[in-house]
Amino acid sequence: GIVYVIPVDASGPWTLYDVKTKQYRSIGPPMTGRAHTLVDWRGFANAITSDHRLAQYNPDIGKIVLCDIRVDGKRVTDLGMSPEWCLAPDGKSAYLIQAADPTLYEIDLQREGEVVNAKSHGRLIEGKRPRCRTLRVGPDGNVYAVVRLKNETGFGENTLYHLIRFNPKTEKMDDMGVLAIKNPDFFSRGSGALRK
Repeated sequence: GIVYVIPVDASGPWTLYDVKTKQYRSIGPPMTGRAHTLVDWRGFANAITSDHRLAQYNPDIGKIVLCDIRVDGKRVTDLGMSPEWCLAPDGKSAYLIQAADPTLYEIDLQREGEVVNAKSHGRLIEGKRPRCRTLRVGPDGNVYAVVRLKNETGFGENTLYHLIRFNPKTEKMDDMGVLAIKNPDFFSRGSGALRK
């Protein structure tokens, strides 16, 4: 019965909407751009703040805790403006990539006081001008990302979108190849919007 709302421009506070009372109320600080809320295995809501911390909200007691994110003991201070993240299958950790950096992080959502630990799994792919477009965990438990790179193949001039797979069990990265469009008339070339 709870909806978590984050303004698209990240200028407003993290907000809760109660479906029963039809009331909104602020529960936390501004979030980073294109942020979204993940609900973990406990039912806690998790989001990334504009100052690059993890906000965790416990709806049972109405309390929010702000946590530093640490990788190898160092506080993360720049997650960029548009990090993408998704829950691991067990809901106890989350995977995260930054818009302009294809390094894959795994954040342990089980905090220690006001700190959560994260691990870097390294870069998903090497290449010039990377832009990370999406990140999801598939039904097979693998993590999938789409990363745009500068086209340096000598064929065509457009950027290339690579589908990358990360296997959490083996910690192996696989470039599954470049996405291709078989029916290019499906897209409007001017705005990038779908025609139908």
